[in-house]
Amino acid sequence: MNTLGALGFGLSILVLLWNLYLTVMRWPRLSVELRQSVSIHVQFGSEADSPSPITETARIVVVNRGAEACTVANIGLRPGPEQGGAFDYRSASEKTGHWLPKGPELPARIEGHGCLVWTFDEEMLVKCGFSKGTSVFGYAERYTSFEGLPRFKKPGKPKTQRLESATQMFRNGGA
Repeated sequence: MNTLGALGFGLSILVLLWNLYLTVMRWPRLSVELRQSVSIHVQFGSEADSPSPITETARIVVVNRGAEACTVANIGLRPGPEQGGAFDYRSASEKTGHWLPKGPELPARIEGHGCLVWTFDEEMLVKCGFSKGTSVFGYAERYTSFEGLPRFKKPGKPKTQRLESATQMFRNGGA
């Protein structure tokens, strides 16, 4: 009888740990990647009126590696330390008639194992103040689902978690 009780207890602990593992594996795990593409335009003849031959495109790719969906609250580009320029989607969308990157409107929902892409073209990178030689990082903010105990919850805007790209991009073209 004791061995059956111990076996039942061990099996229940195993099932509890397995369910905990599955819960952790289903949580949304976002990663932010900054992709850069450079186009070089070759023109023969008069180059006096031609724009810069190098144009860049930056893409912020937000990937959900978990099985549960989550919501992206904000995206943006920030410069390296001691460099000028910045872009924040939330503050840009609050200004009337302001330019925004190509991609889904925020807040945007990312399904499990899905991704969303926002594209910044050359003109937009120049408007953001990223000049030649600037190192640029991408970031995304997501809404967190767990707020803690209700009595310790602070009133105000929803809680977000900021995730930054692991790699940086160096501006080659533009002004």
